[in-house]
Amino acid sequence: MIVGPLGTGKTNSWQVLLAMLERLDGIEGIPYVIDPKAMHKDTLYNTLNPTTHEWNDGLFTYILCKIVNDVCGESSKRHW
Repeated sequence: MIVGPLGTGKTNSWQVLLAMLERLDGIEGIPYVIDPKAMHKDTLYNTLNPTTHEWNDGLFTYILCKIVNDVCGESSKRHW
């Protein structure tokens, strides 16, 4: 997680680091950028309906599951 004021190079920092790791290791990197202020926390994480006990994955949970499935499969990519 990278946080800080606007215009301080947060995006550039992780992009340069990821590019250098790709060049060193030869492993493609896949970044996942989420702006937590752009959505409600239930949409970001998950919800459990107290009446039906139905679980709804949020965006963060969805991305984590996707990464785990890729790692368990044949993917040899670096996930950020």
